Amino acid sequence: MPRKTQPDESRSQQERSAQTRALIINTAAELFEQKGYDGASLNAIIAQTGMTKGAFYHHFASKDELAQAVFRDKQQQLVAEMREAAAGHDDALQQIRGMLLARARLLQEEPSLRSFLRLASEMTVRFGPGSEFAASYEVPVAAFAELISRGQQQGVVNPQLDPQQAGAALFAALLGADEMSRVISSGADLEERTAGWLDVMIRGLAAQR
Repeated sequence: MPRKTQPDESRSQQERSAQTRALIINTAAELFEQKGYDGASLNAIIAQTGMTKGAFYHHFASKDELAQAVFRDKQQQLVAEMREAAAGHDDALQQIRGMLLARARLLQEEPSLRSFLRLASEMTVRFGPGSEFAASYEVPVAAFAELISRGQQQGVVNPQLDPQQAGAALFAALLGADEMSRVISSGADLEERTAGWLDVMIRGLAAQR
């Protein structure tokens, strides 16, 4: 007669499985950030984790599936940290400033988070418009547009601006700063560069007093 799995044993197995999955995701995130999706081979990722192929494939069936898991995990981590930074401000413009400075700091301090940005770009080319990766560009534009609209209601943002267009311009500036920082300093000056363009952008968004 098969032995019944005890509740504590089942929880322990689930915890070990979650820890193993996290190890794979974080290892892959670092390699995707360093080498890109095409440059980071599945064999290299598996070797870096120290796992057998059989153990790895128990969690992820393919490189595409792993890339999607890395993308979602790092996106959720980054968004959660940015929301926490924005929560400390009532003024919509200060929320924008706080969340984007927090974003830059996190990307500098935790390189694995940068895999989200690289995967979003590379996998959008791979899977095209309408994919989950392409949609990741639409989410921040909508979030910025909502904050700008709220700022107009608060009287701190120029009421003549179109929130959607302003949100798109804000996100385009953000991507430009990311790319310049990556090319010029390998991301080391991202927080400083973000603070610089935010000063210009915030002044352009602000209502005239």
